[in-house]
Amino acid sequence: MLLTKSRKVLLLILGIIFLIVNYLFKLNISIFPNVLIVVSVLLILKTNKKKETKKE
Repeated sequence: MLLTKSRKVLLLILGIIFLIVNYLFKLNISIFPNVLIVVSVLLILKTNKKKETKKE
């Protein structure tokens, strides 16, 4: 399965976010920042899907 450039970038961003979330958990920070990160990731995914459908 070939990955497009946008998907590679998205995977890279998700990997970085995953590391940040792990770091926050280690610091025992409240779960709210993690929820905000998840919500922002979902918004990025939705906008990315809309862009992909427009290209087709």
